Amino acid sequence: MQVFFMVNLPDTEVDLATYGEDQVKTLCEHFKVDLKRMGCQLKHITSTEWPALKAHMFRNRTRSTDVMFKQLLTDQNLKIRFKNILMLVEIILVVPTSSAICERGFSAMARIKSDWRASLQPDMLNCLMAISISGLAVL
Repeated sequence: MQVFFMVNLPDTEVDLATYGEDQVKTLCEHFKVDLKRMGCQLKHITSTEWPALKAHMFRNRTRSTDVMFKQLLTDQNLKIRFKNILMLVEIILVVPTSSAICERGFSAMARIKSDWRASLQPDMLNCLMAISISGLAVL
């Protein structure tokens, strides 16, 4: 996943030629089933879109990773040009990098659904957990 971060880009165009090829292939292989289900053409990612995307990133290397992702996901021309690799980027952006949020959820559920409140309906439990985890602004 680090391959898509702007700070990891190489400093020279010579190093850019081979940058990230193995990592992108590994990510494609790992998420192959999901990518195919989304209609992704895996060969296009490694053969044409990844080289073009890393060149685009290199030209815009002064931008932050957040700004680059926002541009890639909102600019219609870029969405068409990088259609397949953006499916991989979208997966990477939503996959949690740690289980901390799950642990917070389990802790909140243990606090809320005690023996005294074991008959809470799922909808009410969900609302109470959202308030407990995120605060009142959720509502």
